[in-house]
Order: sequence, then structure tokens, then C-alpha cells
Amino acid sequence: MKEDPIFTFDNFDHEPGTEDTYRAFRQMATGKYFSFLLSYGGVGNGKSHLLEALAYSLRESGKKAKVIIFSMLLSSLAFSASCDRRRSNEGKPWIPLEDRLNGYSRMPYLLIDDYGMGNVKTGWEADRDAGWFERIIVARYRAALEGDRLYTVMTTNLDLDKIPERIVSRFDDAIVGKMVANDGDDYRPKKK
Repeated sequence: MKEDPIFTFDNFDHEPGTEDTYRAFRQMATGKYFSFLLSYGGVGNGKSHLLEALAYSLRESGKKAKVIIFSMLLSSLAFSASCDRRRSNEGKPWIPLEDRLNGYSRMPYLLIDDYGMGNVKTGWEADRDAGWFERIIVARYRAALEGDRLYTVMTTNLDLDKIPERIVSRFDDAIVGKMVANDGDDYRPKKK
């Protein structure tokens, strides 16, 4: 027997301040309005729920979609780079960094949750991670401008001025993108 999914559009708790975000994620599920979506706002107001609901909706319509947490995306890139440097993964195969970067750059739906979470690196590692991520976003943005059906969705709790301007600018491009503030309150303390 198939279990009911935990996160769907139908079981999203519509709190005041979440209406625009809910509508944007529903529009993204249709693939008709924009290719880039950035949802930002405080913690616990439903951004991750809506991202998972989007993934569920896409899978239900036969599309391959999976949510990846931003820090896990960076970890996968760092792991590939490490294996490339050593030319080894202890005898097991690995995905080379270039292949992994190209994979993220070309997957039909890249759904990134919690941009900035867990990214406490400094110095060259932080610059390296930022460079990798920007490379992915720029490639996806160029593809979207050329009419490729690649969809990029990102959620964050960070203020927009804490995200590199080159990233935000691409999500804010009215030709392909949309940015939406989620101003709902944190629902977690309200749970019983």
C-alpha cells in the first residue's frame, strides 16, 4: 500500500505571508511561467515544504525531480574533487568533478534547499565552493535564456545581501526568473 506523501501542495498550511510563495511554487510545477525561482525568508515558514511538494508534483507527472540540500551539493562536488586529486576512491568508482558539475548544470530540475546552510568554510575552500556553485547557476541561466527547459529552484533563510549578487541577479531576471519573499511566521513553535 502506497503511503501518503508528507509534503504536498494540498497539505501545505497556508499561513499569512505565504500566499505569494505558494502561488510561485504551483506555477513552477506547470513549467509555463519561469525557469528560475528563488524563495527567501525566515525559518520554518514552509519554503522546504513547498520545495518538496514541487518535487512530488513533478514526479507525479512523470518528471525526474529530487531536492538536494545545498551543503550536500557542495559536499558531493568536494568529494569528486578529492577523488580526482588522489585519482582514487579506494578502489571504488567515483563521478569526476567535471562530470558532476556538468550533471548539475544540465539536470532538468535542480531543486536546492537551504542555500547557505552548513557553509561555514572560509578562505580558498569558500571561494572554491562559490566558484563551483556559480558555474552551475550561470550554465543553467544561459541554457534558460536559450530556451532550454531547465528549471532551477532555490530556497534560503539568508538575507539577499548575503547571497552573491551574481547569483541573485540571475534569479531576478524577469525574462526567466522570479524571486519571492516568504513572510510567514515560523510554524514549528505552533506544533502540538
